[in-house]
Amino acid sequence: MKQSLLRALPFTLALCLALTACGAPAAESDTSTPTSETAETPANPAAAAGNTSSTAIGAGEAHLLGETYGGAAYALRNVYLLGYPGYSVLTRTDYATLIETPVCDKAGCDHLTPDCPAWRFDAFAPVMLFADGNTCYELCDQKNDVPIGDPQLDALREETLAAEGGEARILASDEAGCRRLLAAFAPGAVTGVPGVVETVFGTGVAADAENLYLLVKERDDNEIICAVSLLSVNKETGALRALRSFTQKDADAEGYSLNDILLEGAAGRTLYLSCKFISQPAEDGQVTLLGGKALCFDLDIGAWRDGCAWQADPPDAEGKIHRYQVGVSGRPTGWLTADDRAGSLVATDWETGETRELCTGLPAADGKHEAYYQAVETENWYAVTVNEYDRGADGWVTEGSEQNRLFLVPKAGGDPIELPQRLYTTGHGEDTILIRDEWAGQFYCLYAYEEGSYQAINKDGSLYTAEDIRDKYGLIPAEELAAGGTDYRPVTPWNEAAR
Repeated sequence: MKQSLLRALPFTLALCLALTACGAPAAESDTSTPTSETAETPANPAAAAGNTSSTAIGAGEAHLLGETYGGAAYALRNVYLLGYPGYSVLTRTDYATLIETPVCDKAGCDHLTPDCPAWRFDAFAPVMLFADGNTCYELCDQKNDVPIGDPQLDALREETLAAEGGEARILASDEAGCRRLLAAFAPGAVTGVPGVVETVFGTGVAADAENLYLLVKERDDNEIICAVSLLSVNKETGALRALRSFTQKDADAEGYSLNDILLEGAAGRTLYLSCKFISQPAEDGQVTLLGGKALCFDLDIGAWRDGCAWQADPPDAEGKIHRYQVGVSGRPTGWLTADDRAGSLVATDWETGETRELCTGLPAADGKHEAYYQAVETENWYAVTVNEYDRGADGWVTEGSEQNRLFLVPKAGGDPIELPQRLYTTGHGEDTILIRDEWAGQFYCLYAYEEGSYQAINKDGSLYTAEDIRDKYGLIPAEELAAGGTDYRPVTPWNEAAR
């Protein structure tokens, strides 16, 4: 597709005006450098023993954020069908009404052109969305700020970066669509570690009534991580505070991997981070996972304490590890450990290490098949996806034998319930539905794809027919889905022509 650069100029102007009018942090409040709220916290928190402050931080209960939260789901919808490549529209779906609307505060706006405040130029610069009540936070970082290769789109990219700050940055949009730059992170400004050339966001974002809590990674020009820091970001002012910094020197001394520090969850007034311990590199440069532990930060007193520690199981004679931690998204409240020989899941409390068996009876690795687990945790359930593969006589996984199966497991424990509902697309065949959230006893699901086509324009002006696949989301009572039901209440898209 081809577009005139002049056609897109209103977007950049609208963005600049929006970021100004909505009250971006004032220039005199430097949001690129973490600030100290007490005399006991040094400017470089990595220099403090234990990186601990002594005063309460934030207010209210802490919780983990994602694209869905508080009865709403946010998304970036591609609008290439309107003739604007590289753009998306930020939308909000209210579960109560199941109506999707652009996050826009412009009176009389039809949302069909880039001067709409909900439009984002995000080509090759993916945006991570984190919803908290009626506010959506957009996290963009430098690792995606690379030239696109098209002169016109590259010019728009540069203008967008200039308007948003051009660095790792957080933008906030309220329910009405008012958007403002909340914070930006200059390379090396967090810890002052030498050699840092870029700052990127780590895994996990949490919030309470006053602050966001997130990890930032500082990397050198070889993309090697120099430091990882947990920061608080005030939701109103954008003021930053470093709560703890992990440097390579710290990691070497204690034997953990900087790359594997995660913000796993939040509950009450505690944030839960995790780290993994690794062996010294062997002659071939390989390292072995030894175990890990939880790191608990008490927001009420600004202090750290160690949580549960775990040891990795050794591999069997074939080099396979059968008992491992499952990747959990959604609203995790602890670790989930799978034993693929027993087809079982065990929940572990991050802080106390208390364990309880959730289920047995999931598809297992029995010598003829391999089974890999991942899960989404909601308020009352785990939605567990099992990737099964056949093993040939040579012991290797048989190409093309993958089968995905979806199970519901009650968080209180119980037998797994297999869900027969499937998605289908011509190009990719069948797959399981996707459970994104739970609200008022109902699941918010991606339950179908709608296939279509549209006329697109080559750069030489000629037309061609391209395929279009539209996601279909909806709500369905949890008990009905568990019984095999498919009577979803569908979301009404904001504009079919733009989808």
